[in-house]
Amino acid sequence: MNKLSKLLANALAAGALAACIAVTPGSVLAQQAAQPVENQDAKDIKAFVLDQPKFEKITASFGDIANCRKQNRAPWDTLTGDPAYADASLTEKAKMMDAQVGQCTGLLKNHGFNTRDYLISIDVLSRSEQVSLMKKRNMTAAAGKAAEGLNPASIAFTDAHYEEIEKWRQSIRVQAQSQQ
Repeated sequence: MNKLSKLLANALAAGALAACIAVTPGSVLAQQAAQPVENQDAKDIKAFVLDQPKFEKITASFGDIANCRKQNRAPWDTLTGDPAYADASLTEKAKMMDAQVGQCTGLLKNHGFNTRDYLISIDVLSRSEQVSLMKKRNMTAAAGKAAEGLNPASIAFTDAHYEEIEKWRQSIRVQAQSQQ
């Protein structure tokens, strides 16, 4: 499970492209007002249905973002090192990314994504894969709990395509290790 959590963090970091805004008294008020944004993110995550065409869009988009990340290393390091980014909703992360590294998030349009939808799709893929793995390990109670925020069709897709998804994840891990 720890490995999957790390994969989720890496996947989200891969979608991240820019430094986030420093915490100020004004941003505390923004965080308090963020609850509806987080609720909307949860609703959109639950509504997202992962299927083969969307998986192909995700993998192609991820590749473009990864290549752009290589060319814009400093903003990535700043972003992933900032606790405010880690605590932000997906909507807020998307805004931060678009504001700071629009040339990278602009690549998502080539695949029919905006930044927020891309982050939602990565989140759904990672969480659905995690549920599928728990089910494979007979962790039914934990899988049921983790599945609550996801569309059952997304979980069914990852169940049916688990090996293909894991093969793609493995290629990402190999690439990441070769860059270190």
